[in-house]
Amino acid sequence: MELLLPVAFEYDQLTCFETYSESKGQNIRKYLELSFPTLMAHIFPYIAAEQPAVREQLGLRKIQGAKLRYKQLEQLFGRDNFFRLITKHIGDITLGVAKLIHEPLTGVDFELIVTPNPPYFSMAVIKNALLYIGALFEASEKCVLGCDLLDCTLATVLKSTRADLHKVLFGVFENLAKSSTPHGARRALYSIAAVVEVLLEPSAGDLGDAAYYAVHFMSHTLTYYTSLLCEMAPYLSDYCNEILWKVCHYAFERYPMTLVPVIPKVVSRLLPFAKNSSSILKSTLRVLELVIKTTHDELRSVVVRLPPLPDDEDYTDLGHLRIVQSQLASENHSLYEKVENFLTQNYIDSHFLGYLWKEIKISRRALKEIFSKRGVDDESLGHQLMHRLVGFASSSDEKIAIEATKCLGELGPVSLETPVFFIKEENSSQVQYVNNHDIKEIAEIIVILSRYLMSEDIKVVEATSSALFKILSTQEGVAALLELEDCVCKKLFPFRHRDKPKISAFKCSDIDAETYKALIENPDVWFCQTSYAAWVTELTCLLISAGCGNEVLQFILPVCRCKPEFCVFVLPFVFHTSLKYDKINRREILSEQVSLFFQRHIALASDPKPQGR
Repeated sequence: MELLLPVAFEYDQLTCFETYSESKGQNIRKYLELSFPTLMAHIFPYIAAEQPAVREQLGLRKIQGAKLRYKQLEQLFGRDNFFRLITKHIGDITLGVAKLIHEPLTGVDFELIVTPNPPYFSMAVIKNALLYIGALFEASEKCVLGCDLLDCTLATVLKSTRADLHKVLFGVFENLAKSSTPHGARRALYSIAAVVEVLLEPSAGDLGDAAYYAVHFMSHTLTYYTSLLCEMAPYLSDYCNEILWKVCHYAFERYPMTLVPVIPKVVSRLLPFAKNSSSILKSTLRVLELVIKTTHDELRSVVVRLPPLPDDEDYTDLGHLRIVQSQLASENHSLYEKVENFLTQNYIDSHFLGYLWKEIKISRRALKEIFSKRGVDDESLGHQLMHRLVGFASSSDEKIAIEATKCLGELGPVSLETPVFFIKEENSSQVQYVNNHDIKEIAEIIVILSRYLMSEDIKVVEATSSALFKILSTQEGVAALLELEDCVCKKLFPFRHRDKPKISAFKCSDIDAETYKALIENPDVWFCQTSYAAWVTELTCLLISAGCGNEVLQFILPVCRCKPEFCVFVLPFVFHTSLKYDKINRREILSEQVSLFFQRHIALASDPKPQGR
């Protein structure tokens, strides 16, 4: 229905749908409302056409037809309700328009061009349509959205609706993630480029607090896809770098502080493509030059704290950028200062670890200083460094693990009795001042989910987004967010609701004792023998699904299903909450199962005959 109705509406062939809706006792208006975002996405490119060249490209007849359909919908729903529908679906409409891009002239001889189903439009037409959509709100929707009348653009509209900003950005990048052909990937990149322009260019309006999330999400995802697209076709990575350059350029001009956490990641991820042999060397150098040669004081200090750019025969084209970086960091720093800088960095790659290894190797006499000077809780800088290196040594990234191990080898043996090596929660530093235990646990979940928003797995991002929207719709979720650092709050701007939440995250489960017992006593879950990841995932999801008194845990269930390591973190929280809000003798049921679990494993450990464990 949603696919056929827009086509029938465009060609004025609604008779069959009217007959169908009458047979179902429904009005055709209901079905038109269900397809409203698609209908408007197909209409806007035509009615936004004003330049003679664009009008000629689209055809006068189609433009007039689109204007007629626009009027028909406005009359059918009523003017006020019509604009309310546009406001309600602004994210879906924007995303729908952005996905209609098709540029047949690629300049690439060997690319197989597959013409999509109509309608489709050029980049210029789509960008014009997106600008037109924002202009619609200038007079009609100011009160509804809270936009400044003098600064009403599509960017400010999406910022005002918040959730729609994420919907659009996630949607265009999801389109890229699902592309399996060069032509499909190029179309997806065109959609991303159009969205970048209407959100970040100087005339786009002020994104305010939403800029941190937008710049962070765009730069992270673009740098990730640079390597993947290079395997598919190098010219796609070149275009990806071109879009990344625009993101950084606009951010430098308008939102420079959003780049503080972005610069280390951009430089690190692009360095492998700055080799002389790289097929995308030129576009990579253009982005690196923009970043390294910044004149912004705060951002120059970020560049100074980066490890020196590689100085070997594979990276001769980085020579001029090495000079710039060395001039910025003209002062000689001690090993102690370099280690301090290393420990303050949020993003560490193998190149940074390799640089640290060289510095430790040539400054052995300074090792005594970094281990003798004491910090908080008698933790020397050297002990803090080793603690972090131990974490990197177990990284799934082989290059990072090797470089971290080399650093540990240079540092030599150390006592593990210092407090820095004591077991503590990964997020303890961010939630250490939260006094309410329930709020503290929710805050820890929010911190982890904020990291998953930048996952390379689009399914994880989708599940995380859904969970955050729901968590931050509760009173406890908002209270937990307010306890966190400002950078986390900024990153989660699109997921914060404009209205004060009225629902609580804590409520008793409606599952009775008998049903709970039947669910929990499933031996296949407690004694899963496939893998540890499968076991912890199945057990965590079972306990949450059985009801545990906290809606936040229900919200994160999709994330648990696709991230076993997240299950490892939340499983203790699940047990604690289940017992705290126990109304149906959960304690006895869980105690019995936990006891059986340990009895089984003790028996297996005692059995001299090897068995599956």
